[in-house]
Amino acid sequence: MHRAGGRAAQGCNPLTNPDAEKAKLQAEAYGDIGPMFLERSAPEVFVLVNEAVGRLGWTVVVNETPGESGIGRIEATDRSMIMGFTDDVIVRVKGDDAHTLIDVRSASRYGMHDFGANADRIRALYAEVTAALEKGEKTVLEQAAPKEEEEPIAAPAKEIKKKNRKRGARKRR
Repeated sequence: MHRAGGRAAQGCNPLTNPDAEKAKLQAEAYGDIGPMFLERSAPEVFVLVNEAVGRLGWTVVVNETPGESGIGRIEATDRSMIMGFTDDVIVRVKGDDAHTLIDVRSASRYGMHDFGANADRIRALYAEVTAALEKGEKTVLEQAAPKEEEEPIAAPAKEIKKKNRKRGARKRR
């Protein structure tokens, strides 16, 4: 994996997959965080993720849509709340026309402890994606489907022509 921004700075924490021991510790400490599986197309999910990243205010460095391979990738940076340190995030969107997986890695660029900030960042992204899905937004396929013309339940009412009369005016005989 690349360091967000396309270069690895000297002294930075690596943004690589953890070894087996670290992976086990992460799973124990953050059991609620894992890949997100959706029954939607990869291109549609990629759009949702891009919008979520924008709402979260992350700085996107690399944005590769899921092409023929079905794998899209977003590399971004975010600043820590307290000290303003730069943290790196990689979001991978992998799938096909019906099923997609979102996999996120977030790591502090410097330092040994993040006080849960990276886990919170991943949770925030998943919450944004979930909120967008819960809004009831239509899938790309549903939006592209031709709309059926609905037949009226009843025939339209006939127009009633009214004579122009002034209030209080009486007919002349």
